[in-house]
Amino acid sequence: MTAATARSRLVALPKELIFQIIGKLDLAALLRLSAACKSLYHLVSSSALIQYQIELERAGYVNGPASGPLTIVQRRALLRDYRRSGTGYPGQGAKTSILTLAL
Repeated sequence: MTAATARSRLVALPKELIFQIIGKLDLAALLRLSAACKSLYHLVSSSALIQYQIELERAGYVNGPASGPLTIVQRRALLRDYRRSGTGYPGQGAKTSILTLAL
């Protein structure tokens, strides 16, 4: 099977299944996947959850409990606010939960 055939078979899967698969990838693998073809790039870039996971890993954070008070969109906005503030990320260099940022 060629790489193009493998990509076309992956893209043919239901989007929910693709998101479950790529949600398990680390940052480097996500970036490689999004560079593989336009369809995969659009899937990765259109998912708020995947974009949040990318930003978390870049910042050195881990996600807090899913039952927390913030939605993915709110958590992602919080990460962006810290980045834009010019002070960097609190606890930078340590694996800090994003929920600690909201307190």
